[in-house]
Amino acid sequence: YKSITFIEGQIMDPIVKLLQQTAGQDKVLRVLQYILRFVLYSSRTNVCSTIVKLEQQITLTRKITRTTRDLFYFNKGIVALQNPDKVDGIGRAVSGFGKCVWLLSDHIELLYRIGVLTSESGKSPATKWARISSWLWLLGYMGSIALYARQLRIISSCLEKEIYLLDSLDTCSDLVVSNHYVHTKLDSLHQQKLEVQLQMFQELVDCGIPAGSLGLIHPAAGSVAGVFSSFIGMYQIYLMTNNDSHSSK
Repeated sequence: YKSITFIEGQIMDPIVKLLQQTAGQDKVLRVLQYILRFVLYSSRTNVCSTIVKLEQQITLTRKITRTTRDLFYFNKGIVALQNPDKVDGIGRAVSGFGKCVWLLSDHIELLYRIGVLTSESGKSPATKWARISSWLWLLGYMGSIALYARQLRIISSCLEKEIYLLDSLDTCSDLVVSNHYVHTKLDSLHQQKLEVQLQMFQELVDCGIPAGSLGLIHPAAGSVAGVFSSFIGMYQIYLMTNNDSHSSK
């Protein structure tokens, strides 16, 4: 019974919670997509046509399921413009609008691929739009990384101040409350720093995907980056789900 309870609680529950969410389902498909791409790009012989078709279908499915996600990034850009911190607001707005335009160009490329849009010359400009999409994708990630770097600098500065304050406090009984407050704030800042570091690391890894599509690195390396970053995304969803479940209890 203990083994069944362990399997149900520690293994199956996180998997079920992950697959219940659209973001979780997308991350699973993303892992499969980039594993298949790695096989295609790294193989020196002709790959089975089934693998090629499967990769194409998963790619198409993911493109279709994110057709409205550009509105999400557009809204993030609008909200960012209202940020009282002008530097942070402008950075987030550029990142949000950049990713919105990236997805719009990705949608145009998809429409050319499936034949909804055609060019007068008879040649499909899907490849051109795919390159535009990849460049915008890469620039969007670079903008996000710059924002995360700024956040880390701010959090590190706050940590230094709180540590200095903690060191300056005496051990007198009337300062126990202040001491506890500082420790609580330090824990919160450390947690924020870890979350931002994880997000920044994921964005850095994600840069490998458009870089591989553009030929800046080997496409197989870009596929490995896609798999690795998808697992990071799954872990983030798992942490969020666990925090929500604990807070609801």
